[in-house]
Amino acid sequence: MTALLAAALLLAAPAPAGPPTVTGVVLKLPPGEDAAALEGLVAARAGQPLSARALRRTVTLLYQLGRFSDVVVRAVPAGEGQVVLVVECLKKRVVRSLEIRQGGGPAVLEAEQLQKLLGLGSGDEFWQGRLDQGLARARNDPSQGANQRNIEKPIEQTRPIPQNSATQVRQAESAPTA
Repeated sequence: MTALLAAALLLAAPAPAGPPTVTGVVLKLPPGEDAAALEGLVAARAGQPLSARALRRTVTLLYQLGRFSDVVVRAVPAGEGQVVLVVECLKKRVVRSLEIRQGGGPAVLEAEQLQKLLGLGSGDEFWQGRLDQGLARARNDPSQGANQRNIEKPIEQTRPIPQNSATQVRQAESAPTA
């Protein structure tokens, strides 16, 4: 009897819904990118069921172009069982210059020394973690001697730079020397 009741309950329960249907795809690109040229790399299409494989393929194809720092896909609900995909390609930020100054004065290190010490220089892709790692290495580098105290407490100042570059200027506070 209980088996019959369980079977009846299973038959009465609604069948699990399949993946939502993609009703549209929005491609958000940095200024200067040609949307028409990149739309062919988007594997997910309107009218198709949402597919993890299509999303992975889209992200991989766009990211492998080397022009974007990240590719993010969001599924925005668009009604029952429907989503609109927003594919956002984030602009790659490139270091234009990097310097450490003490109290607005001259640079603490020459550009070549700083690049070697931080492992980050002009033309390199920028992300905050990369700069933080370089500063941590610099603080622990005994070859820097007197320069170490000049990078003990960096204060970040970011200036907006047009198009495809970023500038990070770190000014160093240092304790008064005896």
